[in-house]
Formats: sequence, structure tokens, C-alpha cells
Amino acid sequence: MENSPIEEMGPDSVKLKDGRTINCDLTIWTAGIEANRILGNVNGLILNKKNKIIVDSNLALSNHKNIFAIGDNTEFTDPALHKPLPAMAYIAIDQGKIAAKNIYSSIVGKQLKTYKPFYDVWAIPVGGKFAIVHLPGNIHIRGLFGWIIRELIDLRYMLSILPLKKAVKIFWEEISIFTKND
Repeated sequence: MENSPIEEMGPDSVKLKDGRTINCDLTIWTAGIEANRILGNVNGLILNKKNKIIVDSNLALSNHKNIFAIGDNTEFTDPALHKPLPAMAYIAIDQGKIAAKNIYSSIVGKQLKTYKPFYDVWAIPVGGKFAIVHLPGNIHIRGLFGWIIRELIDLRYMLSILPLKKAVKIFWEEISIFTKND
């Protein structure tokens, strides 16, 4: 549902601003993001009209080359498309890797790396056991098989940040929840 502001959340329902109530046992609410307003109170930040920090090709602030910013609160304009990057988790993770390298490089006096956005692989969960996966060569996989690939991507990420036992436990819990609520 688009353009349906939520007014109130209950333990088993959602009340919309237009007065409708939707009964549910599991609610997943996604909405557009807005940069944190506190950024407007930080001296020295150069912000766009949406209150996002403008970063350069190295993900550094244009007026503070030793301060780096990534993710939803930043605006990085893709030099190839001349458009800001969307606020997506995989982009923030990708930016984080470059920012970490650039922080180290700035400390040891090495040349900074230029961030190059990566669009070849992405996965979007659509609902239930359905996802759309985009692979190199403009290959799209939809439906249950797309959902399985998306879940494996989640597992790979969890394995990159957690011990094996904990990553598999969380992955299994996620699978259990999604397979029961379909």
C-alpha cells in the first residue's frame, strides 16, 4: 500500500490515517527515509536541500577531507548516471568498505580510493516467499527461486559479521518466521 500513513500500531493491527484498521499477526512497515534533522545543527556540514551530507568521490566531506560519511544520511552523486544513489543497505555496506580503506589511507598518508557504485547484483524482497534478483548480464530471477537466492545473500552477509553458529541460528529463525507467515 502506498501513500497510507500509519497513525497507530497495535499488537495485532495497524490503524491508518484515513481511519481504516488492518488486522494482522505480523507487520513489516517500510517507508521512505529522511536524513536526521540533527545534521542541520552540526557546524561545518554541507547539506543538500533534503538535509543529507554531501560527500565527494572518496566519500569524504568536501570541506573536511579527513571526515568520511556513508549511507542514508549522505548524498553521493553517481558520476556515470549524474544521479544520487538510492538509500539501500547493500550500497551502504559497499560504501563502508571504501570509507574504511580511506580512513586507514588518510592515517598512513596513502592515496584515497574513489568510490565506484556497484549495480551488477541486487535483490529485492517483494513479499512472502517472492523476491526479484538482478545478476550480471541483465539476468532477472523472480518468485520463489529469487526468494531463496535473497535468503542465501542474507546468510552470506551474516556469516561475514557473525560467528558461524550465531549466523546460522539467526538465518534459520528468519526462514522459520517467513515460512510460517505465508
